[in-house]
Amino acid sequence: MLEELGFIPTINENDEVPAESESDSGDEEEEGPIILGRKQKALQKNRSADFNPDFIFTEKEGMYDGSWAMADVMSQLKKKRAATTLDEKIEKVRKKRKTEDKEAKSGKSEKEKEKQEEQEDIERKDEDGSDSEDSETDYSSADENILTKADTLKVKEWKKKKKGQEKSGFFEDPSQYDENLSFQDMNLSRPLLKAITVMGFKQPTPIQKACIPVGLLGKDICACAATGTGKTVAFALPVLERLIYKPRQAPVTRVLVLVPTRELGIQVHSVTKQLAQFCNITTCLAVGGLHVKSQEAALRAAPDILIATPGRLIDHLHNCPSFHLSSIEVLILDEADRMLDEYFEEQMKEIIRMCSHHRQTMLFSATMTDEVKDLASVSLKNPVRIFVNSNTDVAPFLRQEFVRIRPNREGDREAIVAALLTRTFTDHVMLFTQTKKQAHHMHILLGLMGLQVGELHGNLSQTQQLEALRLFKDEQIDILVATDVAA
Repeated sequence: MLEELGFIPTINENDEVPAESESDSGDEEEEGPIILGRKQKALQKNRSADFNPDFIFTEKEGMYDGSWAMADVMSQLKKKRAATTLDEKIEKVRKKRKTEDKEAKSGKSEKEKEKQEEQEDIERKDEDGSDSEDSETDYSSADENILTKADTLKVKEWKKKKKGQEKSGFFEDPSQYDENLSFQDMNLSRPLLKAITVMGFKQPTPIQKACIPVGLLGKDICACAATGTGKTVAFALPVLERLIYKPRQAPVTRVLVLVPTRELGIQVHSVTKQLAQFCNITTCLAVGGLHVKSQEAALRAAPDILIATPGRLIDHLHNCPSFHLSSIEVLILDEADRMLDEYFEEQMKEIIRMCSHHRQTMLFSATMTDEVKDLASVSLKNPVRIFVNSNTDVAPFLRQEFVRIRPNREGDREAIVAALLTRTFTDHVMLFTQTKKQAHHMHILLGLMGLQVGELHGNLSQTQQLEALRLFKDEQIDILVATDVAA
């Protein structure tokens, strides 16, 4: 009864178990005394379905090699990883440029090869006397040349359009500025117009006419203009107008101006303070050579505008925990080419990384080198490109004269300079020398001649340098002998 229902009977100790036959035939196995139940057969069927008898481990065959799998995983990770740092972004931009240049060169060489092949085909046809074939068709070899030229022209036009689209994707050219534009036409606030009048500015310079309207719109700017063309006012006025129009809700620093040297920082700070004299806007100067503790106290007060050199700013960011750049709304990079020349590249990248991503950035440079372009490509978003004049142009209203000294008359150099200063150029003169030693020597020489002269170079303390600049500015001295530190 139990066997019919599918149960397997148990074997007792006294029961005899018959030995299994060693024959391989399936019929003899079925005839054996042990009868398998239906459930056991079903289990065996399931097991055979789960496990394939032909399955072989690759490890046994020596097919597995761990290196390929690791390399594959690493390559996938590299592909997925996005460029986060400015260095990686700059590297990407440079690689892209290189590939574009290679493609352009290879494209030219391919075109030349195609032209040669076409020319050879035409010559072969002429040699084979293929005029009969041409007469059968509707067009001749001359017509073929015209068609190929038309195709090449189409390709050139398409490439030009593509290049134009690529350029417009990064740089946006501004609308042509009005030559007759005045400060009153720029929709500036009354306090700023009053300050401009007090400072004696009559008409804006070309860079100011081009930059101020674009800056007021809140767009990023990449401007290239010669030194001494009024770039400080060009970026200071839009910034001050923004701060007046949108007063701060909390005591935070909202504008950062980066400059390469302390002298330029002092100049920018002075001009900005004069423009903001009728506004409730605070400014702060953080440059090398000045007292660190007083600068830290000023930074804790959270001024609206901070003018700083990259090195001193990094020091304050590391040593002053309450000061940060996350609330910066406008970042200005003044004389960017000089900052990159003076080994500030890494510090500038670190500062840009710390600033808020939702900011307006203005980059000003006298020359547009590849390094400046790389910096612009990673720090600006759809910038408006403003190139007022070429790199060879000098400041307006500047007259240049050259005095040639022949090699055998090199000893007369100091005498010629002294003669020019006593006879022709008697006041408001800056005399530049190559070394600090030469500057000090000329200072003593001209002083013995009875001229009102001062010196400015790296061997002087910061207080002495500022005093020399103040005396020259206040016209207490007529001649300032300086090295490139004052350039």
